[in-house]
Amino acid sequence: MQLSYGSDDQVDNAEKLRIVKSSLDNQSWENIGGTGSTTPSGSITSTIPFTSLGTFALASTELSSASGNNPLPVELISFSAERRAQGVLVQWVTASEKNNAGFEVERSSEGRFFKTMSRVKGEGHSTQKQAYNILDTTPFTSPTAYYRLRQLDFDGTATYSNVVVVKAESKEELFPNPAHDQLTFRLPYTGAAKYRVLASSGQTLQKGQSANGSTTLDISGLPAGFYYLEIEAANGRMVRKFIKQAD
Repeated sequence: MQLSYGSDDQVDNAEKLRIVKSSLDNQSWENIGGTGSTTPSGSITSTIPFTSLGTFALASTELSSASGNNPLPVELISFSAERRAQGVLVQWVTASEKNNAGFEVERSSEGRFFKTMSRVKGEGHSTQKQAYNILDTTPFTSPTAYYRLRQLDFDGTATYSNVVVVKAESKEELFPNPAHDQLTFRLPYTGAAKYRVLASSGQTLQKGQSANGSTTLDISGLPAGFYYLEIEAANGRMVRKFIKQAD
């Protein structure tokens, strides 16, 4: 493995220069050796074998000074997402930053296709711990939301964090119960759902579909008695019992 560096990389001690490789989850860095050729520009070659791919970068065997000599790449200490009353709080902390243009917080409803939810400017060059956070107020469209962090260098190079999972509130609502003319069900997310009103015998009396996870049913034509509401949504099938009151 050979990397080249220029004057903008701020290398002033070629003997202390090394190549590092990130782990697959981008949470740690492995020293794979090498020695720089010259300063302030040159190249470094490592002959240490490695068995997995990752992000390769320049680092130093000595701590960076205040001038930023041989600074480490962006080192992510932690990345987390937690559901709060106002939305999902996404937080991350870096130990050091080099050529860091900023971050993009990405979200997915199924864990495969991600969309950018927010952009945060980075510190550029820093040897101090930096803390960041954003509040995602986008409604849940599925029982689970997946988040990851995309870090961007000034040259456009992107590095991704591990993926973290946040679950929607598990409580669904069915009200009023007992009901007279109308019955409303509300799921804890805005995804599509199919529903059926069933008699105690299992006969289907009404059926339909909700596009946003909340629907009000007209049950005024049902005789008084016990019924069941069956809901099929992204997180599975649920059945709830309700009472239709007499007129």
